[in-house]
Amino acid sequence: MVRKRPVSTFTETTKPIALIIGGGTVSSYLIHTLEDRSCKVVIQDSYKPMIGKFDYIFQFGNFHLAKDILFKHLRENGKYLFIEFEEEEKIGSTDDNKIRIIRVGEINFWSIPVLVDHILRAMFSLDGPNIMDIRKKAQVKRKVLPKKKETVKEELYGITDKKNQKIPTFPTEKSDNHNADHSPLSIKKATSMKVIATKRIALFFLLVVLVISLVGGSLYFYINSLKKIYTDFKSDLASSNWAAVSLDITQAEKHLQIARKIYDYSYKILIPFRNTSYLKDFDTILTVNEDLLKTGKETLVFFQKFKPLSYSAFSDDNKITKADFDRSISLAENLTQVLTDARKKMDATAIPYFPKDTYALLLSSYLDKLSVVHQVLPFFEQVLITDGEKTYLLLFQNNMEIRATGGFIGSIGLLMVKDGSINKLNIMDVYTVDGQLKGHVDPPLPIKKYLSQPHWFLRDSNFDPDFAASAVKAYWFLEKELGQKVDGVIGINLFLAEDLLRIMGPVNLPDFNNETINANNFFFKSQYYVEKDFFAGSTSKKDYLTAVSNALQLKLAEGQNLPWLDLLTVLRNSLEEKKITFFSKDDVLQKDIEKAGWAGRMVNVSCVDNKDQNTDAVKPREVSLCLPDYLSVIESNFGVNKANYFVNKSVAIEKKINDSGLVVTILTLSYENSNIPELFKGGDYHNYLRIFVPKDSKLLNATLNNMPISPSEIEVSPYENDKTVFAMMVKIASGNKGAVKISYTLPSLFTKDSTSYQFFYQKQMGDKNSPLVLSVSYPERYSLTPVNFNSTSGNKQEIFYSTDTSVDRIFALENKIR
Repeated sequence: MVRKRPVSTFTETTKPIALIIGGGTVSSYLIHTLEDRSCKVVIQDSYKPMIGKFDYIFQFGNFHLAKDILFKHLRENGKYLFIEFEEEEKIGSTDDNKIRIIRVGEINFWSIPVLVDHILRAMFSLDGPNIMDIRKKAQVKRKVLPKKKETVKEELYGITDKKNQKIPTFPTEKSDNHNADHSPLSIKKATSMKVIATKRIALFFLLVVLVISLVGGSLYFYINSLKKIYTDFKSDLASSNWAAVSLDITQAEKHLQIARKIYDYSYKILIPFRNTSYLKDFDTILTVNEDLLKTGKETLVFFQKFKPLSYSAFSDDNKITKADFDRSISLAENLTQVLTDARKKMDATAIPYFPKDTYALLLSSYLDKLSVVHQVLPFFEQVLITDGEKTYLLLFQNNMEIRATGGFIGSIGLLMVKDGSINKLNIMDVYTVDGQLKGHVDPPLPIKKYLSQPHWFLRDSNFDPDFAASAVKAYWFLEKELGQKVDGVIGINLFLAEDLLRIMGPVNLPDFNNETINANNFFFKSQYYVEKDFFAGSTSKKDYLTAVSNALQLKLAEGQNLPWLDLLTVLRNSLEEKKITFFSKDDVLQKDIEKAGWAGRMVNVSCVDNKDQNTDAVKPREVSLCLPDYLSVIESNFGVNKANYFVNKSVAIEKKINDSGLVVTILTLSYENSNIPELFKGGDYHNYLRIFVPKDSKLLNATLNNMPISPSEIEVSPYENDKTVFAMMVKIASGNKGAVKISYTLPSLFTKDSTSYQFFYQKQMGDKNSPLVLSVSYPERYSLTPVNFNSTSGNKQEIFYSTDTSVDRIFALENKIR
């Protein structure tokens, strides 16, 4: 069952658009202020790459990201403001006039409205310095309490009557006591005693206030100091600097032990205040931190030894057991539960000036990192922990020459794993392997027609966009060509290699002029060494990819300060975004892969239950009254070049429902081929374009740059049992643009009894991330409401939404029957 994907994007609007990154409670107030001034606001807790540019950008913290964010997301005449808060960052001087900086220091020292006013002045003032420093220092404000505040004393001691009337603290003389001594001496003596008593009471309260201030100040100091330690801990953990992590934990334990001793001592002497929320909240914070350190220390001791990605043929201790996997998953789940409880308990506290929001952000970041562990490790446990040796066929798919399942298969690899270790990885040039095929295999007609290829080989085996179907064909060719049997197939595209290099850092290739390879130059260096002195039977491509693979494995095996959790996150995201796909001959493992959405299967055209899209449970009534819709755009570069490096596209989908319930779809694919032939042999983009839609959908018309495409040039055929395919060849020359527009109708009507409509957009493996715009218009007889996204259209009978094609997406609409 396909899972619903969260959408993170912004939409086009005539109003100015502001982006706020971070800020906690300050950002919440800032949002309302900007919206009151007719500004559209997009908020991110932490920076995540997105599509689009903004008029105003407010960035809280992480100055090292400033220039990247400004370059990618600030419009030409936009304004950018960096807000330094909590911890001082290394900013230095900036010569970029577009970067304005305001240093506000500890947020808890500010009134939020006043701080937001300063931030807005810094952003929108026409003059003034580029760097403004308005940091405050903690001050103890002395207040003279009015007489009525003596009720505080009464509340502390509980000396009020049931009617909430003050009961006199001292006995008073009765007016009818005739024996009272009213002599001047007696009056003077009584007055003196009252003065002494008042002084003693004042002294007592002064002592109490002093004790509370000392205790509270000490507790605050030690607990607040943990924030700095936890921030360092987060950085050290990300880089797997275990020595620094151990030091961070030791420091945190010392600070926490001192804070606990101060609290326990104060609890004994401040008897009247034991039930106050002030002391209770301090106890909660101390307990939360004690639980975190206890569970976190146990977890980190294990993970320091257990490095699941470093178990390769280059490691001396290269065996990993099922118990290691199970223990790591269990510890991660326990720590996740402790972090979740800690966040809830800390949210309930209310200690003045305590940086609760900062702690909440730290806890949330830890939870996000840990979620990857129990998402990814169970899967790798199934792949690596085997009964006997398992062999997997690796398909290295170059998605700069896009093909149906990711890219042209230029090289393959045979990966052998046994008992939790990678025993061998053998990389081969696909042309060498294909050269050993005996006999003739008839290719699919488009390969024969557009590639002028009369034979079918392993390199073109991924013609079917369903990865499982293409994987079966690939290992069939492998058996025929090499006589090699495999247990599964793994598809990998260029983006995964770039992501790994981006996280792990550059690698050096001694056999290639000691070349330094990084995420930015990987593609160009690959092309250079592959095409240099190339001839039939050349091993240059195999040698280069083997050198890169060995360098990465060696870096993993050494494991020096590598960000292991970030690496797991890259793998998780690559699985979600189809940069890596799996097929297994083991039916149980294959079912788990498909359930996780990592198998690259073409999904069925059907509705799923909006309330629970992570299970197979679907309510029959909801499905029967739901109209399913589907679209997948599959491209294959048949130009024998790497044009896709230079090709960008955008996707616009219009859904128009008329009075009779007929749904008309207008799909517009806008391409731009920015290649300059004199600089790079990218060439023209020969795109064998296939549009997969619900079965029996009717094609109305198709155009290229507003010129009709002849029906004879469009192939219409069935696919599986629930889809129809519109296929055509589209050419976009170097340095040119092109727009393909296709109109078609769905086979089923959206009737007045239909309760919902679900449109599934399926991403092609290996395709670049492209902007995606969806609009739905409908007559007044319907009342459609988005279920899992927010429309930005101002029109009553229209839904408009802007996102991207990074992952598969479900757009669910509910119809309120009129």
